[in-house]
Amino acid sequence: MEELHLPVLLSEVLANLSPSPGESYLDLTAGYGGHAEKILDVTQNYKDSVLVDRDDFAIEYLKNKFKKDITLIHDDFYSSVLQLLESGKTFDIILADFGVSSPQLDRDERGFTFKTAAPLDMRMDRREKLTADTIINHWSERELADIFVKFGEEKPGRAKMLAREIVHHRPIKDTKALADLIKSKTHGFSKVHPATRIFQAVRIVVNDELGEIEKTLPLYQNY
Repeated sequence: MEELHLPVLLSEVLANLSPSPGESYLDLTAGYGGHAEKILDVTQNYKDSVLVDRDDFAIEYLKNKFKKDITLIHDDFYSSVLQLLESGKTFDIILADFGVSSPQLDRDERGFTFKTAAPLDMRMDRREKLTADTIINHWSERELADIFVKFGEEKPGRAKMLAREIVHHRPIKDTKALADLIKSKTHGFSKVHPATRIFQAVRIVVNDELGEIEKTLPLYQNY
């Protein structure tokens, strides 16, 4: 089966988790199973392990990758942890690898990248209603500036300027149009594309990434 994603810091993850035969495993951001495969190779405990992901592409891939008796949950990790706690499930090993994955970036139609003209989407879970298009084309100038500062770590003055330009040039039809607009309003040289922080901010808001983490981490004490 073709590997779509090579996990970062795999050896370090294995060294720190130190899996042993028979241990149960919970992967809250299973993605394309890179970490899970290596951990389960050691534990061989498939029936007591659970793989979670909110991306339907990832879930379909995991179904084909793991033919054995393993539980897959198609949901965000906060909802999944609540569900597992209510069912009384406990685990010996828990892993959460937060952030966007390269297969999401590689699929133009997902709208995570500005290399090509792609829909303003950015949803990790395509069942959700909020998209990048809603934020970019319908949120107020103040709301845009606020998220650019909070989640994109832009300086307030630059964030306000970019928010103003985005509102002025609406409707913005795709990711490339957005990136080109930001680039045209940015002066100076940088190895990093000037739209990177804006795309990061919008992606975080679309998927409530930090909110999910903040709600989930306190629940770990129950394991």
